[in-house]
Amino acid sequence: MRILITGSSGFIGLNLIKYFKNTNINILAIYNKNKPKLPKYKNIKFYKYDIKNFKKISVIRNFKPNIVIHLAWKDIPDFTFKKSFENLTQSINFLDSVLNMASCKKIIVSGSSYEKNIDKNNYYFVWAKKSLREWLTYKCKEKKIDFGWLRIFYVFGPGQRKKSLITYLCNSLKNNKKPIINNPFIFNDYIYIDDVIKAITKLMKKKLNYNSYDIGSGNLISVWKICSLVEKIILKKNFYFKKKEILLNKKNFHKNNKANLQNYKNKFEKIKKLSIYEGLKKTITYYEKINKIKI
Repeated sequence: MRILITGSSGFIGLNLIKYFKNTNINILAIYNKNKPKLPKYKNIKFYKYDIKNFKKISVIRNFKPNIVIHLAWKDIPDFTFKKSFENLTQSINFLDSVLNMASCKKIIVSGSSYEKNIDKNNYYFVWAKKSLREWLTYKCKEKKIDFGWLRIFYVFGPGQRKKSLITYLCNSLKNNKKPIINNPFIFNDYIYIDDVIKAITKLMKKKLNYNSYDIGSGNLISVWKICSLVEKIILKKNFYFKKKEILLNKKNFHKNNKANLQNYKNKFEKIKKLSIYEGLKKTITYYEKINKIKI
């Protein structure tokens, strides 16, 4: 089997590549700017390529991918119309070229949980994602290529960008600084990175039938609770994020939609996911090793 992965230097892409290391599956991993910092593996080839150059795809055509996993989306969280439209047109042009390859039998594309939690700040981003999904559904049906759309919720784990919530919390607490949290009483659906990779790799083996699949835990947890758990794990006690504080601020609660796992459950009878605490513990242990945080 040969798999083409775009966005390979991103958080999800990098972890997906790690999953396939030293297997009998050949991977062509596309990155735009920075090559992923991984050891060399016989079955994984990295290729620097900007998808806006959709006409120059000889390397990809010669690779003859059977499955395409499209994760690339530039400059998140820039959700302006200009950037959203740019990403939409580049993805359509690139994927249109890939769809014309006889070897391609399946395409999996990452959507976003924002599709279920649209607001004025992400409107154009959601519009672009939905437009891409609708176009792909039509084109894949036309060419009889299996297609699945993944609405991925709030992913966390080792290797996230520095500005992500948990990385920020770890660095602040490590330096004895009180973390500044702007929206502590928002409830989101968080899922550990390994569970996202597990879901993607399982869906690869199933007939997707042009459906959308929510990839999340199916549960909501507040930003405040995340902060409280991280602080408890690192400092063994809550100094900044105490239970009484959240009880006093119930009027400020805002609950986003959680993942609807029905479509995914229809493919797999039992889904075993890491608990939020276990995921945070593994993430903090990772940062302990690379940053020498004392836990």
